[in-house]
Formats: sequence, structure tokens, C-alpha cells
Amino acid sequence: MNISEFLNSINSVTTTKFQISKNAGIEINQLREIEDKFSITLPNELVEFYTSSNGLQGDDFIFNIIPFEEIEKDKDDLGIYLVFSEYMIYSETCGLEIDRIDKNKYRFFNTSLYPTENGIINRKYVADSIVDFIKLYCKKGTFGIWRDDSGNDDDKNNNEETRSLDEIIEPKESEMLDIKKPWWKFW
Repeated sequence: MNISEFLNSINSVTTTKFQISKNAGIEINQLREIEDKFSITLPNELVEFYTSSNGLQGDDFIFNIIPFEEIEKDKDDLGIYLVFSEYMIYSETCGLEIDRIDKNKYRFFNTSLYPTENGIINRKYVADSIVDFIKLYCKKGTFGIWRDDSGNDDDKNNNEETRSLDEIIEPKESEMLDIKKPWWKFW
């Protein structure tokens, strides 16, 4: 199934908890102009995504995959990335990291930086394909992308650089602890 077919079918899947609305696609020549402006080459999957749907809107916490002409280039301690999606009018964003050697390898991550026990800052990678990123949103909603796997914002046990989509969607039994949340985290 190609990206366009996937986007057309996603809201009809009965296991989808959250719905999305797609935009009209961007013209390929406009996409190439923006790539030139940022000095990047998008992975083939993302070219197909943006020419099929130039961004998406979700029904959970004003979630958006940003239209390509509105994307911004940003930098943190770990490198340069594109701000790819956001929720609640840029309360938080998700970044797109494209491999410098193989342009068809890319990953999405929460742009909040997470300190580890040894003091190194890392990124919380959530998906390594546009299809997995959208599936994660549709199954777990906005906080499936921006929270750690236990539903706790603190991310104290997130020392892994990357996890498979299956591990994120289906946490291990040991991760499914009854965590007491502070009063300000009850939403």
C-alpha cells in the first residue's frame, strides 16, 4: 500500500482511536524549491506524503503535521532538524531528523530534550517512518508521541535512544506500573 492509499484508508480502520483530516498535496516543484531553501533532500516516502497530503490535522489536542511550506529548520545540542508536527498551537513540537548519508533513512522525535542518568542529553525517538508516526498518533493520540511509554511526563527511565513502534504501542508488562501522578498531571 502506498502513502496515498494509506492516508485514504486510515480513518476507516476500526482500531483507530483518533481521526485525521488531510490537506491537498503540494506541487512537486514547490516542494523542490523549499528543499533547496533548506539545503535538504527529503526521503522518497516524505515526498510522496507531502504530494499526497501537505500536512494533516488531528482531532486530539489540536495535533498537526505542519504543511511543508510552513516547516522551520531548527537546531539543538544534537544537531539540525526540521520542526515536523506540533500540538496545541506549538505547545510542543516533533522533529524530523534525516540521515546525512542515506536520505531515505529518517526518524521523528520529541523535540524536548531528555537528560539521562549520566548527564547526556538525548532525544526520544518515536517512529522511523511517516506511516508509523501517523499510526502511533491514530492509536495513542497526541500523548502517544509526546509522553513516555508509561504515560508519565518525567521520562526517568527513558535511556534508550530509539524503540520500535511495537514497543511504544505495546509496552512491556514491567513498564505498565501503577504510577502515582502529581496533581498537576491529571489530564
